[in-house]
Amino acid sequence: MCIRDSYAPVPSAVKVNIVSDNSVSISWTPAQKWIMKGVNKTYDVNIKPGYKIVKNYDFLNSKTVTDTSYTFTGLKSCTEYTFSIVTTDSLENACFSTIKVKTTGTGCDIAVEEKREQAVTIYPNPATGIIFLDAPDVFSGCDYIITDRIGTVVMNGKIIGNSIDVSALQEGIYFVKLVSDERSVVRSFVKL
Repeated sequence: MCIRDSYAPVPSAVKVNIVSDNSVSISWTPAQKWIMKGVNKTYDVNIKPGYKIVKNYDFLNSKTVTDTSYTFTGLKSCTEYTFSIVTTDSLENACFSTIKVKTTGTGCDIAVEEKREQAVTIYPNPATGIIFLDAPDVFSGCDYIITDRIGTVVMNGKIIGNSIDVSALQEGIYFVKLVSDERSVVRSFVKL
């Protein structure tokens, strides 16, 4: 997925190399520079060094690596994780590739799958002032974290009722992470 106006420096071909009950090793193809075509000239747009490695959309605790592989350790067995590899070009355009992986353990299968998440909807999307959350009771009164397209936290707090006032945000694409005692979920929205 790319969050930008034109071309994308996407780290592609994300694959799982090794899965165990407490670790997952992934690798990917490096992102490549791209050509921006102007009216009378073309420009090479280079990729910034390093990849941001993100587990379960937790941009606050992401790591930056220069290799095209990474091993996540300290994971729980029989648990599904979402891993993202984020790259940024010299124009600050960010793109990411994501893969979901279920760790092994007694009584569970090795799987790379998409699991249907509990229904959580944000509306209106795009939004101008207030976003409303249609979410299960498990998220009632939970904490939220809103990040921009490169993972910078721009807002956080506790949900009161079923809405969040986003009128102070600049126009752009954002991710809101809802965190309860039982689970967390991330949804994106556009602020106009």
